[in-house]
Amino acid sequence: MLVLLLCPPQHLGPHDTITIVVISRLFYNKGTDLLIAALPRILAADPHVRFIIAGSGPKAIDLEQMLESRVLQDRVELLGPVRHEEVRDVMVRGHIYLHPSLTEAFGTVIVEAASCGLYVVCTRVGGIPEVLPPHMTTFAKPEEDDLVAATQKAIAALRANRIRTEGFHEQVKKMYSWTDVAERTERVYDGITGAISEEEFYGDVSGGWVVGYERKGRSSKVCAH
Repeated sequence: MLVLLLCPPQHLGPHDTITIVVISRLFYNKGTDLLIAALPRILAADPHVRFIIAGSGPKAIDLEQMLESRVLQDRVELLGPVRHEEVRDVMVRGHIYLHPSLTEAFGTVIVEAASCGLYVVCTRVGGIPEVLPPHMTTFAKPEEDDLVAATQKAIAALRANRIRTEGFHEQVKKMYSWTDVAERTERVYDGITGAISEEEFYGDVSGGWVVGYERKGRSSKVCAH
């Protein structure tokens, strides 16, 4: 179940604290090693950045040891495991959601983050690039240098007020409503069975991330590949 709750607009000055949220199982495939490597560099580059990290797993001890050795405990809050109903309360404390996963089929958590008004920095792996439109995300290769650079780019854009996140909730709500999901699913079956033509199914894929289509008086959007 997605957490779709509206958050107020946030305008940040050059010295305001930016909070980066991570909610993840602390496993290798979720990019915890990548997070451990990138986090000290992100904090060193900006004294007004802090992290909130929620989750548990075998890599938790590595994360804790890194924070202790780098003396970063005062800038990184470790929450441990959180229940799904608590996710929204964690999300709204942040400005950026960092998702360093090495493999991902969909990434529901980044939809939840955008819905809560967070700008998303995530690795370009699996199906993640198709989950949200470009104005909600900055992508990075699943490499330390690129993740650090992408996060710093997002921080700079937020400080310059080049990113407006207050409209994210309504946009996500429209993209991932159950009505829209049902219509997309129905349309896939229509394409498979030949109820609609191949041209009507694929539409015009020249326009970027999404393609509009109309059918039976309804309009929606699908991902362009």
